[in-house]
Amino acid sequence: LERMYFKRPHDFAMMLGFGAFSLLMTTSLLGIHGQFLGHSLSCFLVYIWSREYEGIEVNINDMFSLKAELLPWFFVGQTLVLEGQMPTLDLIGIFVGYLYMQLKIRKLIKAPKMVMKFFEIPSIAKDYKRFEREFGVEQINMENLEDSNSSEEIEADSSESS
Repeated sequence: LERMYFKRPHDFAMMLGFGAFSLLMTTSLLGIHGQFLGHSLSCFLVYIWSREYEGIEVNINDMFSLKAELLPWFFVGQTLVLEGQMPTLDLIGIFVGYLYMQLKIRKLIKAPKMVMKFFEIPSIAKDYKRFEREFGVEQINMENLEDSNSSEEIEADSSESS
């Protein structure tokens, strides 16, 4: 996820802030003791990653492969089977991830100007410029990739019909 957001650190900070705050609120409202919410935050991040990279095969311990969108559900099953407990915190993390993705798709969530200005401070902006070298010059824009794939499918369909 940090590779996707390295040119927009304010969005990454907003995503993490939304996840942490929502997990705290959800567990408080449900009366669940959220002593270890790190696991829920991990499920939140895995869900978001799995939706961003939908369709990619993920290798599980060199034993089998899953599609990326099934990975959060694999972890739910793993908690249930291996730990022998209800995966309540996993499901809360997935729910909060789903909520975040829906808000993001509908463009209802964005970083406040204060957060954006924080990342424009020269010393902080300089540090993020370094990530450009570490992560590569070009950022993969998944929306453009999906648009180009759908246009290729349309071209393939039209050439098959002629």
